[in-house]
Amino acid sequence: MMNKIFVFNKKEGAMAIKVIILLFIVFLPAGLRAQTFIDHLKRGNELVKADKLADAITEYKKVIELHPKNGIARLQLGLVYANIGDYKQSLRYSNEAIRINPNSHRAHLNAALAYMQEDNLRKALYHLNKVLSIEPRSIKAHYNLAIIYNAKNNYTKAIQEYKACIKLNPQYAKAYVGLGGMYYSIGQKAMALKQVKKLRGINATDLANGLSRWIESHESQLR
Repeated sequence: MMNKIFVFNKKEGAMAIKVIILLFIVFLPAGLRAQTFIDHLKRGNELVKADKLADAITEYKKVIELHPKNGIARLQLGLVYANIGDYKQSLRYSNEAIRINPNSHRAHLNAALAYMQEDNLRKALYHLNKVLSIEPRSIKAHYNLAIIYNAKNNYTKAIQEYKACIKLNPQYAKAYVGLGGMYYSIGQKAMALKQVKKLRGINATDLANGLSRWIESHESQLR
């Protein structure tokens, strides 16, 4: 009797190939398994911690070669490129990470910060608001929204965003500095000086002194 020949359909064949590849990776000797995308990702992260950013970029790109739909490597490349001042490449990889995972608040934040460096405040606003729609407790999103509203001379919204930072973290010293500057800009000197006092209350002495000197220098110009 002739033996039966089993033929995979396309879907079954693709699944079988995935299983074979997975088993191949699992049972590879340790020396060879080091070449898998997970190991390159880990090595990239270690190189970032060691401040070897060029080498980290190489490792993250190897991840993408081995796993083309890997969003984490793109997220990390967006961060690394931003840290070396290459905002065009940062935007490229941050936007690719967003296409892979539209709900990555970190990728939206990376994109927003890069757009701010490129002076594209409209797109930065879009991505910061996306961050808050996904992660409402993102202090970095609120803080950078405040900076943008300040740049647009929308002091009311800037004050709201600085207050949102402080509500989320009463120890967030930079928000008190920004708030002090906003209050002084709209003629509320007493409220500006109140932020100096609050900075001293959280032991942010250097920032308190800096804000106090900034207020005094502006006052001296009015005399």
